[in-house]
Amino acid sequence: MIREVLQNLLMGIRPLSRLALRFHRGMGEETGPAEDIFRRFTVSAPVAGKRVLEIGPGKGWALGKLALQAGVSGYTGADVAPYLGSEGALACHLFDGRRLPFPDASFDLVWSVAAFEHFRHPREMILEIQRVLCPGGILFCDVDLRDHYHLAQEALWLDCLRHPEWQWRLMTWYRSGYVNRLRLPDWEAMFHQAAFEAVSLKPYESALLGQVISFEAVMRRA
Repeated sequence: MIREVLQNLLMGIRPLSRLALRFHRGMGEETGPAEDIFRRFTVSAPVAGKRVLEIGPGKGWALGKLALQAGVSGYTGADVAPYLGSEGALACHLFDGRRLPFPDASFDLVWSVAAFEHFRHPREMILEIQRVLCPGGILFCDVDLRDHYHLAQEALWLDCLRHPEWQWRLMTWYRSGYVNRLRLPDWEAMFHQAAFEAVSLKPYESALLGQVISFEAVMRRA
């Protein structure tokens, strides 16, 4: 635990955390996975002519480029870390993890892949997504509920749950592998409180652990 606490405190020092970003293996660079995700995200809602926000695009514009090819009217990213800059019609905005830097009803679609589990302020973020979506807008999200420090060991995918909250924060709050440890019922409750209606919800279980370890959700804003 001492090592994890020290690593966490070091990542709370801004120059060190910015240096670490150079070595962080982020999402968004691989074209193959992006094509599969794009197909799944566009089954329920065609994207042509739509304004799309991607939360947590990571280190590449793979999804954004596919969306532009499909005829979106605009594609915007929002992230808490400066992984990406602008690239042609694609622009990523930094934000503080609490409030999205966009006016109300700015987007028709919000997409997110493996970002929700990293939200430090998940309830605020769900309300923010509801705010920036237009009425009837759609949220698509893939959420990974596993312990991100043990992704290679299925037996330890839920190891993060054994720590009390104060200890988990002390060990991981400033680190990129932090997860908020919310379970599927927690997310469902927050979606409901933010007036989202479930279009589809697909949980995925670990056969070894017998518990949900990720889910894919399509939610419509009231």
